[in-house]
Amino acid sequence: MGAKIAASASLHPAYLAADVHEKFVTIHPFVDGNGRTARLLMNLVFMRAGYPAIVIPSDSASRLAYYDALEATQTGTNPQAFRDFVVNAADVMLERYLEILNPTLASN
Repeated sequence: MGAKIAASASLHPAYLAADVHEKFVTIHPFVDGNGRTARLLMNLVFMRAGYPAIVIPSDSASRLAYYDALEATQTGTNPQAFRDFVVNAADVMLERYLEILNPTLASN
């Protein structure tokens, strides 16, 4: 895992964060807490690249979309699915941060 991720360091941070998350949950090294740990690692990648941490919502629809995207990537039916999911989640969070910092941007 390490060599492949290290070779991926030239990727955009959102893609690298998604890849780290997906690889970690695929390995599934712990009995419990793999998803939480993967989200922490994903956010570590984002924050080290200067991006804010992202939140993956826990509502039923978001959870289903998360699992569907993860499964599509893991099975190879859509290798880009989980990256797209993480990029979308990052976009939503960045929009929220921008609205908080400058509410007039939300109206544009």
